[in-house]
This record gives sequence, C-alpha cells and structure tokens, in this order.
Amino acid sequence: MKRLRDERGAADPLLAEAARLLAAKEPLAEDAVRRARVRARMRRRRGAPRAAGWVRAAVALLLVFSVAAASAMIGKVAQTIRARMQEARVAKQQARERAAHGHHAVAPTPPTAPAPPTAPMTPEEPTPPLAPAPSLTPDAPAPPAPTARPVRSAPATAPVVAARPTPPAPVRSAPPPSAPAPVAAAALDPISDQSRLVADAVRALRHEHDPARAAAILERYLTRYPDGVAAEDALALALEATIGRDPPRAAGFATRYLARYPQGRWSPLAHRALAP
Repeated sequence: MKRLRDERGAADPLLAEAARLLAAKEPLAEDAVRRARVRARMRRRRGAPRAAGWVRAAVALLLVFSVAAASAMIGKVAQTIRARMQEARVAKQQARERAAHGHHAVAPTPPTAPAPPTAPMTPEEPTPPLAPAPSLTPDAPAPPAPTARPVRSAPATAPVVAARPTPPAPVRSAPPPSAPAPVAAAALDPISDQSRLVADAVRALRHEHDPARAAAILERYLTRYPDGVAAEDALALALEATIGRDPPRAAGFATRYLARYPQGRWSPLAHRALAP
C-alpha cells in the first residue's frame, strides 16, 4: 500500500489530485511538546482498560468475600441459638428433677391400718371330778346302790354364741398432695417462646426474604425478653435486617448492641451501621 503523497501519477484523477494537493502542503514543523502530549494520552488510553479490569476483579472478590462472611455469620448465629436453647432446656430439666427428688424425700409415710381385733375364745367347760374307786377289802360293807331319780330334760334351747365385735374400719391415710396441673406450656415456658420468636425471625429473613417482618419480630422479642438467652443474637439479626434498608432503626439497634456488648462478636457490624 502506497502513501497518498506517492499517488500523484495514479489513474484515478481524484486520487492524483489529492496526492498533488498533499505534496503542495508544506510539512509540519517538529513539536516535541505536542509529540510528548500525544504519546502520554495514548499510554493513558492503553492503561485505562487494564485498570477497569482490575476494578471489576476487585469488586467481584469483595462480593464473594461478603457473601462468604454473611453465610458464616448466619451459621454461627444459628449454632449459638441452638446451643443456648439446649443449655436452657437441660438446666430446666435438672431443676425439675431436683424439685421432684426433694418432694419425694420429705413426703410423710402414710400410717398403716390397725389389725382387726381377734374374737375372744370361748372358755372350755370344766371336767367333772371322777368318783373315788371303792375299797376292795372284804370286811367293808358294800355301799347301797343309789336310787335312780328321774331326770327332767331341760327344754332344748339354741346355744348362745358370743357375738364377735365388729372390727373398726381401717383408717385410710390422706393421699399426698398432688402436684398442680401443668398450665399451657406456651404461656409459662419462656424458653419455648424465645425459640419460636427467633426461629420465625430467621425464617422471615432467610427463606421468605422479608426483612421488615423479621425486624418487627425481633423488636417484639427484645421488648418481651430484654435479657433473654438469645438477646445478643437477636440484636445482631435485627441489625442485619435493617442495615442498608432502614438506617435510623439500624442505628438504634447498633447503639443498643454496643451499649450492652461493647466487645461482642457482632460489634464490627454495629460500628458499620453507625458509620456515616
């Protein structure tokens, strides 16, 4: 391919005229400043796409690390809540067992029923004395035989049987006082209520993607149980539900968290919510 300046003898009249006009133009004077400026601009244009690629890569890495950190935080929160709930259930079960053991230890032994009295034995009739044997000496006269007297038979009467005294009724001991009937577990078991509220908040935030409802549930938990077993985790979840969506509420949750847990695990998240 020839330069336009060298196309003066071309067959195309337009091309030949353009070459003639270009050859008639005096060459530009050398300008070192302009050349340096053009070269610098060309270098900037060459380096700009590379810098943009680095920026994109850095943003992608930041997003990946943010997602990984959020997933780890969610897993830790869930594990902590489950561990604390299990500890509370074990402590409550041990308290119930101790109370039941103490109740059985001091329970009075019921008195035994007295044995019924035995019937009195009927006295035996005395045996009549035997008559003395007669003497066998020949000189002694034999005693006269006693004359038999008619014996009147007594009227037959039914034998009198001694009535047995009726044994007194056995005294039954009063049954030990029974334990009060359990009331509804949902009304008197704060541990179960706390577990239900935190589980509802996690479900609304993670599965239903409804941070407003999650924040409302956590606000109810913190109002009802300000010193609950999962108060710190509830504040952290409330921060996560409101940060970037409701800055005033997020700042309020962050202030409450730092006031109670200045060195807590989620203090960096609270400081980020308070950052301007």
